[in-house]
Amino acid sequence: MNPLVRRIVDALGRAVDPAVLERELGDLGTPAAPAHAPSPDLVARLTLADILDEAILGARAGDKPYPLRLFLAQVGEGIAGAADARSELAFELASALNVYFRVRMDEEVKMRLGLEVSRLFYAFEADAPLAERAQLAPLLAALMTGELARLRFESVDHQRTFDSAAHEREPSSDGASASIERPATFLCRVASTGMVRVRAAVIT
Repeated sequence: MNPLVRRIVDALGRAVDPAVLERELGDLGTPAAPAHAPSPDLVARLTLADILDEAILGARAGDKPYPLRLFLAQVGEGIAGAADARSELAFELASALNVYFRVRMDEEVKMRLGLEVSRLFYAFEADAPLAERAQLAPLLAALMTGELARLRFESVDHQRTFDSAAHEREPSSDGASASIERPATFLCRVASTGMVRVRAAVIT
């Protein structure tokens, strides 16, 4: 699990009333269901079904928010699926999204968490077709920006050439290449000026 997400989840675990947590999660010791398979109600909460606008949750093919609906459904399927690497990644992503959208925090902290959310998003969508990811990423960036007052997130999926003013290379990158293979995080700008606050991590 991502270290920042693990710290946040651990902190929430210490802060939550055990009795309330038990009521929310139910009897995890029941042998009728595998321990890794959460209830449909819990999956719905983890995929933000109780707080997102119906325009997203009820979007149909052709509607602008439809890729977000598909993405959240894929995360839910990953959480409820067999215990494997993708299931763990889906749970990390859902946990990070829930903390991001449900917990009040300083904007600097929320921005840093948002960048980790975007890193988990790109890891989860690594096998998705480029066109689908390029369509989805700006929608997620805009949705997350709604939680910020002075900053905004942007996707850089449409950019193909490395620009040191807006991008920084991931350690696995080819330092001699100027061609971006794929982004690893969102770009963060100051909303009022457009100045780059945190460069997008990319793989070249």
